[in-house]
Amino acid sequence: MKGKDFQVNSIQASGTRSPRRRLRAAALLILGLAAPALAAAAPLNGTLESPFRAVADKVVPAVVSIEVTRDAQSTLRDHPFLEQFRQFMPEGSVPEDHVPIPGSGSGFLIEADGTIITNNHVVRDTKSIKVRLPGEKDTYAAEVLGTDAATDLAVIRITDGQGRRFPFVERGDSEGARVGDWAIAVGNPLGQLEGSLTVGVISAKGRSSLAIQGGTPRYQDFIQTDAAINFGNSGGPLVDIHGRAIGINTAINAAGQGIGFAIPINLANKIIPQLIAAGKVTRAYLGVAPRELDAVAAEALGLDIKHGILIDDVVAGGPADRAGLREGDVLTEFDGEAMDDVERFRFKVAESRVGQEVSVRLHRDGKDLTRSVTLTEFPEDEAAIAVRPRDEQDFFGIEVENAAGSQLAARMEIEADRGVIVTRIREGSPAAQADLRVGDVILKMKNLPINNVEDFRKATEQFRGEDKRIGLLVQRKAYSTFLFITPR
Repeated sequence: MKGKDFQVNSIQASGTRSPRRRLRAAALLILGLAAPALAAAAPLNGTLESPFRAVADKVVPAVVSIEVTRDAQSTLRDHPFLEQFRQFMPEGSVPEDHVPIPGSGSGFLIEADGTIITNNHVVRDTKSIKVRLPGEKDTYAAEVLGTDAATDLAVIRITDGQGRRFPFVERGDSEGARVGDWAIAVGNPLGQLEGSLTVGVISAKGRSSLAIQGGTPRYQDFIQTDAAINFGNSGGPLVDIHGRAIGINTAINAAGQGIGFAIPINLANKIIPQLIAAGKVTRAYLGVAPRELDAVAAEALGLDIKHGILIDDVVAGGPADRAGLREGDVLTEFDGEAMDDVERFRFKVAESRVGQEVSVRLHRDGKDLTRSVTLTEFPEDEAAIAVRPRDEQDFFGIEVENAAGSQLAARMEIEADRGVIVTRIREGSPAAQADLRVGDVILKMKNLPINNVEDFRKATEQFRGEDKRIGLLVQRKAYSTFLFITPR
């Protein structure tokens, strides 16, 4: 009401306007206030047509449904529920050998010759692949040209198109896309709802370190969107308002709403030519287990540098080992580029040329060093050695190693002949909330003595899932203390 009074008083104060002119002025004021909202709502083309109609007309015809069959021997043999099935089903009713198991997903054409991009997890271990275009009853046979589990990408091609020129999705620029831009997901959710289109925005970019059920890609740089993505959408495109692909829909958070992830198209563009030409991706290899250095870890390790890539481990006989890199070195530059982000570092190494000699700058014992490293090809059969296994050690959100003989203990001048030393703490975890710190030595968990990693693993299995606090006897520097933590 104060605003209305102010308007009226202002008009009265003029003293020269007639009632009709005052009425006209008030009407103009009201229209003036409403005009911006009307202008914003009116589409640029002067009609009430949704701008997403043009996107649907352009994209949906090129988004395919992928129907696959897999071998039961590979999909069911190690299934965690298979033993339960055996207990409750009649003898002989559970597949034991080669039985075709159906599956489905999405993909989209990127060339008129029938070349399709999708996810690796959609087509891996398949016996046959059929592709169906929207609105068509018949299916086309397709073959796998190449797959890359490290990014969860795959390229397939229709083999019986009889010279047909297929519609395809234009590829855009995911690097130029910004948070808040329109994001439109197209695919076949649940394997049945063909050609579904959902609308949202880009919620975030550069998402990484995601644990993805069914296979976690080694290289992650996901676009996050709130455009609805469901099971079956995997492999479909995420497009911009112009209908250009900016990502490949890959993963969802089943526990949340409006949280989906897509592989950036710019990353895919680097992979696709190699998959088509060679069926696989060749990457360079340094041979280190990296982690991001932060102020907390730097203080715990007594370092005089707070940013960079901390080298947790060096693979024996690998390129880094031969060049003289050591565990505990802080890598600050790689091939002339400053490094303080682990994901960016992994991509930088992987995208380098095999056989290339690169310069790395290190910080060791308060001094800066430079080493030349000749990169080799990433040994896919030895992939596990480059990444520290964390599934068994990541309890409470911590990682540990034997305190006796630990290089970390030596660097921190911690004397301990038993127990496990905390080497990493996940932010926001129960351990972080309980004030557990890097360098703490766990000596006892409740009433169980912890002499080594094996004792720690056994104890964690006993208390895993507890919703009551348990006590930890912890040696911190020269004294001991009790911390109380809730595993769940």
